[in-house]
Amino acid sequence: MKKLEFFLIFFLLMSVSGLGQTDAEVRDVLPNKGKVNNIFESTNTVLSRIRNNSLTSLVNLPVTIDIVGANPYTTVQIIPLINPGDSVSLTFSGIPINNTGNQDITVSVPADANNLNNSSTYNQEIYCDTASYSNNSPIIQGVGYDTGGGIIANRFVLPPSTLPLIVTDIGITIALGPTNTNNSIVGVLLDDNGVVVDSTNVYVISATDLGAKVDLSFIDGTVDRSGQTIYIGIRQIANPSNGFFPCATQDPVIERDSAYYGFGVNGGTGTIYSTLGAWMMDAVFAQPDFNVSSNIFGNTMCVGNQLTLNASPSGFDSYDFNIDGANIQSGPMTSYSYIPLIDTDYFVTANKNACTYVIPTVNVSVVNEININLDLTFCDGETYFFDGQNLATPGAYVDTLPSLGGCDSIVNLTLDFNPVSSLDIYDTICSGDSYFFANQTLTNPGTYSFTTTNVVNCDSTISLFLTVDDPDYTILGSICVGELYYFGSQTISSPGTYYRLGANPDGCDTLVTLELTVEQFTISGVTQSRDTLTVQTINAGPNMTYQWIDCDTGDPVTGATDSTFIPGLTGSYAVIVTQNDCSKTSDCFFVDYTSNEEFELAQGLTLYPNPATSSLNLESKSVDIVAYTIYDVEGRLILSKSSLSGINSLVIDIEMLTSGTYMIKVESNDAAIRKLFVKR
Repeated sequence: MKKLEFFLIFFLLMSVSGLGQTDAEVRDVLPNKGKVNNIFESTNTVLSRIRNNSLTSLVNLPVTIDIVGANPYTTVQIIPLINPGDSVSLTFSGIPINNTGNQDITVSVPADANNLNNSSTYNQEIYCDTASYSNNSPIIQGVGYDTGGGIIANRFVLPPSTLPLIVTDIGITIALGPTNTNNSIVGVLLDDNGVVVDSTNVYVISATDLGAKVDLSFIDGTVDRSGQTIYIGIRQIANPSNGFFPCATQDPVIERDSAYYGFGVNGGTGTIYSTLGAWMMDAVFAQPDFNVSSNIFGNTMCVGNQLTLNASPSGFDSYDFNIDGANIQSGPMTSYSYIPLIDTDYFVTANKNACTYVIPTVNVSVVNEININLDLTFCDGETYFFDGQNLATPGAYVDTLPSLGGCDSIVNLTLDFNPVSSLDIYDTICSGDSYFFANQTLTNPGTYSFTTTNVVNCDSTISLFLTVDDPDYTILGSICVGELYYFGSQTISSPGTYYRLGANPDGCDTLVTLELTVEQFTISGVTQSRDTLTVQTINAGPNMTYQWIDCDTGDPVTGATDSTFIPGLTGSYAVIVTQNDCSKTSDCFFVDYTSNEEFELAQGLTLYPNPATSSLNLESKSVDIVAYTIYDVEGRLILSKSSLSGINSLVIDIEMLTSGTYMIKVESNDAAIRKLFVKR
């Protein structure tokens, strides 16, 4: 080919492609974040790369940044020289972000031979609670560890802040890949050393999460992170049988230093990733707890007193105090004081960069004196604490209290007490019947209670004292032989068991059982051995008693209460035998102490003194005394002396006897005589 033809063809190709003309290309626009947190960022920074696609150098190329939306802004930078094929990175810094909201950032170069690449636009949002590198562009792919596990995270450098920067949540957009479904992730927060300092609960991805944003809350979420470098991301829990890439990514796919990192499952040293697109993970920060307090109580104050408003927390850029619709103080001061003369309204706003926080309007009532009227009613037995005392009596009471607003508070109390009530019910049912009381069906005797409220809403206690009448009962009866027992219409004389039917006083049917016994004992006789009488009985029981009597007078013989009896004196005697209230009397038996020898002993025996104190003298004029025995009135042996050598007189020492009546039996060889004496 001839040289002329070659240059002609080259010229034609250059004309068609535009390579022979100027062509400046805006390669990309990259703000510092896609979602800017205005609490800790007050200006915006935008990076852009400009490439010279021309065959000749470009000189003094103007590059314009234009922002439309929440924060309108325009500025131009001049690139002095770009050689053919080279790129130049521009930084637009100090861009104001005074307002929250959505904005488009466009970087452009002048029109040239190829206007299709002369500008690039990035959508950005300004928030008060969110920071993220993601924007509003579509999802392009997902990033993750496939079948393995690890942590992917965005790095944020948080400047020192006058307000706490507390990360409460992570918002992650789940990539569209269907293999993400049913796999598990955990939100994590790491410090600058790659140590996990907080995490969320495990989250299992569902099919409806694909392409959607999921919010995960940190378990702690209370630590101030201002001045720290942190990493916000997710831990991917490995699934060797079903690899997945959970985190969605966006354009632009450019190199961004120190933004996207990968860590091991438990943190550690991070690895930078800069060519995988923008990772769609949001860091959500707690909103400041803005509050305003005052020195008054109940929004009521005395006229002439000062009202002081205190805003908290400190650390906002400015505080705007608005009184009755007018802004009366703006700036860093957190308090404002004034003296309201009439009822007034106030509200306060706090500002930090583009973020504004407002408390609702508060109405303040200005009064001369505060009167509080209380009408209270309690129940008897309750008390009400008022003016330093527990009140239990109805009446009118007054107390004066200093209020927080500086006025006296006059409290007028009208106190009343309603009565409590009680009711006792006594009732009887027959055995086998039931009684319904307080939602209970009762069949057993006892005391039952329940508490309800009466007509004045005080306690009312109702008590039931229930008796169950058991109509069947048994009578144990006893008669003496020969007596009759009357049982209903029956006249009974024999032992046995008897029955009758009837109704008791409570109206219950009654079966009465009589178990009757008949005392069958008899006196079979009385035997006499010299001067001793002994009674003989048949069917005697353990509780049988005896009483010997003088038949001539009918009087009982003192102390003669045994089955044997020695009268001591000539006379006629009988015994009354009693068992279970049945008594029988024996025949009378005559005891004679007047035989010749006994007569002589009785006639010649002298006993003195009687009563005696310490000694007793015995003298016999006719016969000799060979023995003597002393008994008490119950026949018990007290003192005995025998084998006396036929003496006619003796002195008996009775000093040791207690005061009372005694019987002495004096014996000769052929006779015995008894006499009574008294010991004083």
